[in-house]
Amino acid sequence: MKKLEFDIEKSSIEEMIGEATAYAGAKSESGEGATYERVATAEGDRRILERYLSDACAAAVERLRPFVVGVNFSGERVRMTLEVSGSYEDSMQPAAESAFRSYLAAWATGRWMRLTMPEKWEEWRSETDRLLNELERNLYHRRRPRRATRDTGQIGRDT
Repeated sequence: MKKLEFDIEKSSIEEMIGEATAYAGAKSESGEGATYERVATAEGDRRILERYLSDACAAAVERLRPFVVGVNFSGERVRMTLEVSGSYEDSMQPAAESAFRSYLAAWATGRWMRLTMPEKWEEWRSETDRLLNELERNLYHRRRPRRATRDTGQIGRDT
C-alpha cells in the first residue's frame, strides 16, 4: 500500500472562494453593486468560511473513508493522509491533490451561494459532486501491469 499526503493551506482555499464569489457577484444578472456586496466574501466572513471548510473536510472523509488513514483540518492547514493500492500511479498525485483543493473550495463556495445567491446553489452542488467523483476515481487508478523479461526474470519496462 502507498500513502498519499495532501497538505493544503486554508488561505489558498479562501482565496479561491473569494475569487469565485466576487466574480459571481460582479456577473450577476442584475449588475447592481448591491448584489456584488451581498455575494462577494469579505474578511469578516472568515469564521463562517472556516466552518464551511471543516464541513467540506468532514464530507470528504466520509466519502473517502476506505482510503483515509489520517486527517487534520484544525489550524491554518488541511492535512489528509490516504492509503491507496501499491500499484497506484504516482504521477496522479498532483491531480488528486488539485481535485481535493478544488472540491474544498467549491463545497464552501456552494454553501456560501446557498445563502447569498440561492439560484446558483444547485450548480455549485453538482460541481462539488463532480470534483469528489473525480478524486475518488483518481484514487482507484492503477498503473499498467509490467511483464518480467525472459533473460533476467526482472520486471522490465511497460510493454
